[in-house]
Amino acid sequence: MSKAVKPEAPQKVDYNDAVAESKKYFDGDDLAATVWVSKYALKDSFGNIYETSPRQMHERIAAEIERIERKYPNPMSREEVFGLLDHFRYVIPQGGPMTGIGNNFQVASLSNCFVIGHKHPADSYGGIFRMDEEQVQLMKRRGGVGHDLSHIRPTGSPVLNSALTSTGIVPFMERYSNSTREVAQDGRRGALMLSLSIKHPDAERFIDAKVDTGKVTGANVSIKIDDEFMRAAIAGKKYHQQFPINSDNPRYEQDIDARKLWDKIIHNAWKSAEPGVLFWDTIIRESVPDCYADEGFVTVSTNPCGEIPLCPYDSCRLLALNLLSYVDNPFKKDAKFNFDKFRSHVAMAMRMMDDIIDLELEKVEQIIEKIAADPEDEDVRRVELELWKKIRTMAQKAPKDWIFYQIFMFVDHSKYQVYMNNMRQLLSDNFSIADIVVFNRCEKNKVDKKTLRRSIKALNPKIDMMFEYTDGSIEQGFQGDDEMPYDLNADPIEIIHDDFGLWYIDVMSNTERYLNRNVRVRGMVFRASNVPKGYFVISRRAMTCCANDIQVVGILVKAPNAADFKDGAWVEVTGRIIAEKQSAYKGEGPVLNAAEIKETEAAPSELVYFS
Repeated sequence: MSKAVKPEAPQKVDYNDAVAESKKYFDGDDLAATVWVSKYALKDSFGNIYETSPRQMHERIAAEIERIERKYPNPMSREEVFGLLDHFRYVIPQGGPMTGIGNNFQVASLSNCFVIGHKHPADSYGGIFRMDEEQVQLMKRRGGVGHDLSHIRPTGSPVLNSALTSTGIVPFMERYSNSTREVAQDGRRGALMLSLSIKHPDAERFIDAKVDTGKVTGANVSIKIDDEFMRAAIAGKKYHQQFPINSDNPRYEQDIDARKLWDKIIHNAWKSAEPGVLFWDTIIRESVPDCYADEGFVTVSTNPCGEIPLCPYDSCRLLALNLLSYVDNPFKKDAKFNFDKFRSHVAMAMRMMDDIIDLELEKVEQIIEKIAADPEDEDVRRVELELWKKIRTMAQKAPKDWIFYQIFMFVDHSKYQVYMNNMRQLLSDNFSIADIVVFNRCEKNKVDKKTLRRSIKALNPKIDMMFEYTDGSIEQGFQGDDEMPYDLNADPIEIIHDDFGLWYIDVMSNTERYLNRNVRVRGMVFRASNVPKGYFVISRRAMTCCANDIQVVGILVKAPNAADFKDGAWVEVTGRIIAEKQSAYKGEGPVLNAAEIKETEAAPSELVYFS
């Protein structure tokens, strides 16, 4: 691994020289070299280049991270940070952090994307054009933007001006889209997300805008769908729309055919890849900021890519982890993911993310100072100046009663059974709220981890377990290839609800040790377009990081009567694991050849975890 060195004062370099040097860095990849030089190398406002390869970029970033780290206890060194960044091996800054950290030539944000909005929704021309101006001001600083249109009155609504009635949502979608296309960001256009509540009477026009007009070409569009609408669509019932969408005394109301509108969403998404769908009630339920709405934290829209819901004037700064680098012996039979290294680097990456917030605040101060010193009249500068002040406030703001914590529970393993016999309720109450339980004073080969896990996971499926042995060694959960929370020698292998996540990972990664073995497992029936007749997927919903990451996981079940079981039904399947080539797997994968299928009760929790 290369070693970081103290970066020298940048010197101008020729474009062709930078491409040639970068090409060496990328092992002859001309495309990678030209993209990096064009988009991410250090430049000034005149386009002069000051870096010849990503190595210099990583040295620049490492030096700045180290500078911030020195403000805090146990700081990471420049060498540690550089080791994570070097050759894009482990941690990869995305967009704004790559171009902006340590860039003293340009006054630009480190944030990748922002969300904007009104504290008190305003659908006047003043409010609409204020959003347009804020959007442009952010895009010129390299930021993508998202904002919600649900506050704009629907088509045909009366207005107190010469127009007499409102033009509705679509014309303003076109305006925001055109603004995006007009703002240059180092040779590329900006990025925009427009969202709208399904409850808004113009929802169908919004859904059709990109298909029918062909004019909204500079924005992504996503419809915010609530639970009530989905229930109505499934049941084939009417759905009530109104404006204002959250008013107890709406000025405009109508009932629509929910299933018909849902079918149109699906058709348009097939035809044009839009609209995106945001299951908004789920987002709000899982959103931490919305617990503090009285402090000004109210999620209203998402970044242009749609994966990060944000409050107005909040922003996202992104790092990525190169997962391939955590695979030992990749593409070989003994390939294995190095969870210990991954766990360590995730912690360091999170520290870097915190440091980047500090660096972003420095950039925001520079932007504010620049705007204040600009020669334009004060009224010209006012919107931009107030915009960045609001962003600064949100970046610095945290509710006064926020406390971040993780609950550890320590249990003397040698006394555990005595505790459970005499203080069961007390222990159960503590297990139910703990994040991690540490069993200490464990003796090697005398810990029945499977039994412990089953009993404790029944109280708290999210809990993690650690074992501290009398010789000082520590194990986290289940460590060995052959160490699983269920009995691999049983016939059938019984997979309880809480173990579905671990079983899914193991059967997909180590199919060979399950081949021709009988398994009994419970889950939901699921079918995708690539699931053939005579099959379904026995599935669960899994959350790897946060609510936005929830996805269906499972394996194929083969059965003559597969069609008898409806999507969403809970079933218990007993059968033999075989391997088949299936399009659903894009190759060969495990299939549960069912001997018996019967309906069963749903799991206590709809989610599974991987611990």
